Amino acid sequence: MGGDFRPLTKFLLPVDMNESFRRPAALAGNMAGALGDRVERVTFLHVMGGRYLGEHMKNIDVRADFVLETDLFKRLRQQYIEKEIRPLLEEAQETLTSCGCKAPSDLEVRDGKPVKEIIRFSTEGSYSTIIIERRGLSSLHRALFGSVSAGLLHSNVAATIYLVGSEAAAAKHAPVRRCLLALDGSVPSEAAAREAAVLLGGCREGLETVILLHVIGAARYAEQVAGQCPVDKDVQSIFELPKRGLLESGVPESIIQEDVRCGENPADLIVEEVEKAGCDMVFMGRQGRSALKELFMGSVSQGVINKASKPTIALTK
Repeated sequence: MGGDFRPLTKFLLPVDMNESFRRPAALAGNMAGALGDRVERVTFLHVMGGRYLGEHMKNIDVRADFVLETDLFKRLRQQYIEKEIRPLLEEAQETLTSCGCKAPSDLEVRDGKPVKEIIRFSTEGSYSTIIIERRGLSSLHRALFGSVSAGLLHSNVAATIYLVGSEAAAAKHAPVRRCLLALDGSVPSEAAAREAAVLLGGCREGLETVILLHVIGAARYAEQVAGQCPVDKDVQSIFELPKRGLLESGVPESIIQEDVRCGENPADLIVEEVEKAGCDMVFMGRQGRSALKELFMGSVSQGVINKASKPTIALTK
């Protein structure tokens, strides 16, 4: 994972106005509770993207050269924060602490375009982890119209992004019980395995199953059948480091499963395995492709996001 930070040390939770913060705040609290002193800080961030400006524009002299610098606008902005935003952020903070987080937390409000500001804030603050609710939009809809979560996934932000699943607990709960690590030997995949080892090592008491899954493409499988590709050796090397990391973090070997699937669509096979095992968290690498390139070239992680809405998906660069 890129960035000058250790995994799972500083959490950033973007909060909007539709009260979708409860599951992300609960997951952050449950994760921080399991990781203990490792977590240094949790920040709730709300980016005001201009809605409040439109609501109050009629009260401002639009002939002013610098509307944002007018005293009236500053007062309206502060009133909006105290009335509309602060209560939501404080409720999110209460959810965090009720789920076991002992790390200090703070509330931040910024102006600007949400995706750009979240990336800037995360980068400047060296946040290791972004936890955000997903929106359940198709890849086409996201590519054409955009969303905050999609914008983050298609960016170069170094933090691991946790897209909170639709069935994630909104209260105190084990952050993960059954999980799957999708492995392909790439640098992002290896980073995802290291991330998983840290989190699972902190919550191993409630852990039931850890699946290490590698999907072999149809063409490569044909080479294996023809004896042209030493797949067994390749798969063993793909599993070796992630498994060692899990064992060193204290995950019992008895609950670690290794699985190899072959097929044309890796995303479908990963989703099938996730659903069969009832996984509540999936760890994967991400490439940070643009939305348009991803739309035409395809992406395994995007396919899993689109088709597996129940588990939380952690994507590491």
